[in-house]
This record gives sequence, C-alpha cells and structure tokens, in this order.
Amino acid sequence: MDNKELKDIINKLKLFNQIVNIDTYINDYLYILSLKYKKNEYKSLEIDNYYLSLFDRIIKDKKDNICIITQRYLTNYNYLIVPNINLDYFIDTYGSITIGYLYYIIYYWDNLKSNLFFLNHQIDIVNNHCIFPLSLYLIPKSKIEILINNHQKINLNYDKNELLLDKNDKQRIKNKISSINFKEWWIENLLDIPYPDFYIEYCPELTFSISNKIIHKKNKDYYTHIFRNLTKKPFSKDIIYFEKCFQYIFM
Repeated sequence: MDNKELKDIINKLKLFNQIVNIDTYINDYLYILSLKYKKNEYKSLEIDNYYLSLFDRIIKDKKDNICIITQRYLTNYNYLIVPNINLDYFIDTYGSITIGYLYYIIYYWDNLKSNLFFLNHQIDIVNNHCIFPLSLYLIPKSKIEILINNHQKINLNYDKNELLLDKNDKQRIKNKISSINFKEWWIENLLDIPYPDFYIEYCPELTFSISNKIIHKKNKDYYTHIFRNLTKKPFSKDIIYFEKCFQYIFM
C-alpha cells in the first residue's frame, strides 16, 4: 500500500466520523437495552457486541479526551477499561460521593476533558443491571448532554417544600445544624433553576457521564457557591438534598 492509498483511507475514516451522528447509535442501543431489561434479558447478545465494538473503536481513537473520575483505584475493573485512558481520583466526599464530583469539577475547571465519566466506586458495574455498559458512558456524545441510568422519582410532600426521605436517608443525617427545608435549599443553591412542581428525578447509582461543554454553561463561581454551602454542613440534610438532585445543577 503506497502513501496515497493510505492517505485516502485515513481521509475516508475522518469523513465517516464527521458524517455519522454517534448519538443516533447511542439512542438506538439504549432502546435495545430497554427492551432487554423489560424481558429480564441481561446476557450479552450478538447485537450488543455490534454496538459496543463500534463504540470501543471510537473510544480508543478519542481516549485522550475522555476521563473516568472516581473515589478509589479501579483495581477490579481494569480489564474493562480502555488501556491508557485517563483516570482521576478524589478522597474526601463530606458524606456523599457527589460532593467529590463537584470538587473535581471546580479543581480541574480549566483542564476538564471533553467527556467525563463520574463513576461511583461502591457500585458493582459488572453485575448491576441498572448500570449501562462502560462504553456508553465513555464514548463522546454529540447532543446528548448527560447520560444517567436508572431514573427514579422522589415525591415532594403535600406543601411541596420538602422531599420525602426514606429511613436510610434519615439515618445518614449525623449533623442536625441545618434548619432549612428542601425548597429553601434549592433556591439558595440552584439559583435560577426552576423549582419542581411535584417530584424530582434521582439516580440511586450516582453514576453518569457529561461533556465539559455542558458543565461550562455555568460559571465556576456557581459550582463553588454550592460546594462552599455544602462543606459548611458535612453529613447534614443539605448533603442528602444535593445527592438526590445533583444532576439538576447542570441544567
């Protein structure tokens, strides 16, 4: 193969990347996963391999612009991850891993990779059927702003000023210094984001991917404001509030 033929192949590959809307493939595969889950079908099928192999090829090509952020070293999952992909870690979470995510965004503000995968290290990403395949989180998206699995609704109480927390949430509240309700917390921290009418959507696994463009739609001071408010009250009700609606801060 001469240099001209090689250049032609490279140019065709570049053209493919420009023409193909990868979000279409992602949405198609998400639909396939939803059908599988409805049938309690969790084993890998040939169609899974088709999509995931496509995603993996793109990830390998784009790996310099992708980063996995988590709290601990992913020893058990190294074989699942693209070789030499960026991995970053944080330690202190002030009572919730989502505050560790927030700290990372602020600390690396000017150097955030294009696609960020925030991974809850406490979740078994191999055997948890609520977790998407890693490739879905890692692959850079075009117009999909944030990819979160397993949405669940949490209702607001009758006067709409408070979240209905379960027993486990209440047991995690060690610091009783916070006297504000959920609506007051929302207005104080999320500022111009409209307060919900009846419920919020929550991701129990606290695992998601997002582009730096979406994060940067808000300024750094906005995230710093939330972080400072939360770290003043570690292990308080405020931390639970934030954990339940962390994805809303990007809206």
